[in-house]
Amino acid sequence: MMVDSPGGWGRGAAGDAFMGWYQPLDKTERYRTLVNSHFTWLVEWGWCGRFMLVWAWLLAFGMGGVRWRTRGDPLPLAVWIAFATAAFFSSVAEEWIVWVMPVVALVPAVWTFCTAKGARRAVFVATLIASGVLLSACVVFGVCYRPGDIPRIDRSPDGTRLTVGTGRPDAWMVCDEAVMGGAAFGRVLRGFIKTPDGDVCAYGLVHDLSAVPSAVRRLSLCGRAADAGPDLLARFTALEDVRVISPNRPEDWLAARGKRPYIRVFCGEFAPTCPAEDAEGLTVVFGAADYLPNWPRLAFGNGP
Repeated sequence: MMVDSPGGWGRGAAGDAFMGWYQPLDKTERYRTLVNSHFTWLVEWGWCGRFMLVWAWLLAFGMGGVRWRTRGDPLPLAVWIAFATAAFFSSVAEEWIVWVMPVVALVPAVWTFCTAKGARRAVFVATLIASGVLLSACVVFGVCYRPGDIPRIDRSPDGTRLTVGTGRPDAWMVCDEAVMGGAAFGRVLRGFIKTPDGDVCAYGLVHDLSAVPSAVRRLSLCGRAADAGPDLLARFTALEDVRVISPNRPEDWLAARGKRPYIRVFCGEFAPTCPAEDAEGLTVVFGAADYLPNWPRLAFGNGP
């Protein structure tokens, strides 16, 4: 997850990112975090934040070690090791109140560290090197030991684009999680990719139309992403296929088929915005509302 998203998955998004893109499809447990404070922050933050996090923990251990060696006081080091261990097996470190005791215990260690000139430089250098080595090891493991049942995932450093699959995306989707099954909608797409119809190309996902390349040929718009109407397609000159999934104003898109016959609209039978009358270019999904369970096939497949 760290390698796939150099800029981090975003604050509070570790659980959804894991469920959507990495959790085995036969598992249905829900996660808010990664049940490990260290891993959760390493996944949510970018590489600069990751380095600072690892270095800060190692520096705290180093200062505790200096205190123990020079004053014979092992308490600060023992408290921080216990705290780090507890945070490794739970998300306890996200609660600010549990930091009070470790921070208080670290105060004498900081004082000793600042006055121990001989050890200060050595600890700084050692912790910096160790931080770089640990994060480099994470990169190596992330690249070389990637689970075989997880598709290739690349999230841009600024978080605006996510590519699923190998190669350059042939199709792009502007997402609206409200009509795609929630923040973990990636599970549905991964299931589609495992089918013969889905395992044919790479897919690009964004939350803002401005992040879609102007040379896109196949484009899907989900829910609120289509609210601006057909005029938002003006900057795309190479479009050959536009699919609109659960729009709030499907009539606007159906009316635009006169100039853009490649537009297709998909609505759930029970969606409040679903047109009452059949129209050319409209596909009604029976038994569904705003959420269309087979949305990946509607958006990227060869047919409804």
